[in-house]
Amino acid sequence: MILRPLTEADRAPLAELWFEGWTVAHAAICPPELVALRSRDDFRRRIDADPASFLVTGPPGAPEGFVRIVGAELDQVYVAPDRMGTGLAAPMMAAAEAEMAARGIRDAHLIATLGNDRAARFYERQGWRDTGIRRVEVGTSAGPFALDVRRFEKRLA
Repeated sequence: MILRPLTEADRAPLAELWFEGWTVAHAAICPPELVALRSRDDFRRRIDADPASFLVTGPPGAPEGFVRIVGAELDQVYVAPDRMGTGLAAPMMAAAEAEMAARGIRDAHLIATLGNDRAARFYERQGWRDTGIRRVEVGTSAGPFALDVRRFEKRLA
């Protein structure tokens, strides 16, 4: 699995992939106030704010999935909705972990929204340890938004 840097051609389709994936996984389990802030423009703004943090799989201009690495956090892991269940996510996760280890990160973490049981089960199958519920502030165009999440941790090789 090759994760590559984000290209200019990826930005618009990646924002659409992220919007669709977030909506499928989170719209029914997140507070309505947060759902209202997660527009297509919001995802494009977030990509534009830190494009170097994104690694993408798929051909330029047609991403099939992506990860976002911010420090020691595997901040985002998304597969295009039409690629869910195809086995793409596990090698993406492994490649992201290898990238983090190459950056010198030994103790990585990620979060899953409460109720996102599919993601939580996936993370556990990939060797991530559930360390419990935490309240975090997620970034939005309206400022920080408090959200209860489940935190996962993993010691990288």
